Amino acid sequence: MPDAPPPYTYQTLPQDEEAQLAADDRDQFKFGITVEQSDPEVRAMFIRKVYTVLFLQLLGTALVAAAMASTGAVAWLQTHSWFVFVPLVGSLASLGLVYWKSTSHPWNLLFLGLFTTMEGLSLGIIVSMVERAVLLKAVFLTTFLFAGLTLFTLQTRYNFASLHAALYYGLMLLVGAGLVQLFFPYHHAFELAYSVVGCAVFSGYILYDTYLIQQRLSPDAWVLANVSLYLDVINLFLSVLRILNSSDDS
Repeated sequence: MPDAPPPYTYQTLPQDEEAQLAADDRDQFKFGITVEQSDPEVRAMFIRKVYTVLFLQLLGTALVAAAMASTGAVAWLQTHSWFVFVPLVGSLASLGLVYWKSTSHPWNLLFLGLFTTMEGLSLGIIVSMVERAVLLKAVFLTTFLFAGLTLFTLQTRYNFASLHAALYYGLMLLVGAGLVQLFFPYHHAFELAYSVVGCAVFSGYILYDTYLIQQRLSPDAWVLANVSLYLDVINLFLSVLRILNSSDDS
C-alpha cells in the first residue's frame, strides 16, 4: 500500500535558526526583561501559569481549612491550644523560604506548597468560628470581586502604580488599628469600619499587584506574582468575612 501523506505536515527549522530562536526564548526570561516587554506567547504562558497555580493554591487552602474546621479538628484544638502558633510561625518561615528560592525549581514549588498549607491551617482556625452561610457568602463575594478587579486591570491601560502610596498608608493604618484592637474590648462599629477599610485596601492591592506583575516582574518571577495575588485574595476574603460576620451579629 503506498504511503499516504499526513493530513497536517510539521515544518522544522534549520539548526542554526532553531538555535537562534532558542537563545531568543532564553533571553525572554532574563531579569532585565519584564513580562510586558516579552513576546505575546511568553506573556500568555506567564498569565496561564500564575493563575493556574493561584487556583490550585486557593483550592488547597480551602481543603486544608475545611479539614481544620471539622468537628474533630475543632475538638482537638480546644485541648491543644498551642497549635495555633504553629501555622503563624510556619507561614512566616515558609514565606521567607519562598522568596529565597523563588526562581529555583523545584524548591520554589515545595516551599510554595508549604506556605499554602500553613495559610490553610490558619484560615481553618478562623473559619471554624463562623457560620457556614456567612462563610459561603464571603467566598462568593471574594470570588466575584477578585475576578472583576483582575479582568478590569488586564483590559485597561490605566497606571495602577500610582496607588502605591495610598495603599501603603492604608495598610499601615490597618496594622496600627489591629494592634489597638488587642488592648481594647470588642466594639461593633470599630470592627465594621476596620473591615470596610481592609476590603478597600486589599481590593486596591489586587489592582496594583495585577498591574505590577506585568510591568515590573520578569517571566521567571511567577512565584513572586503568585504570592502577591494569593495574599491579596486571602486578606480580601478575611475582610469580607469580617464585614458579613459583623452584620450578622448586629
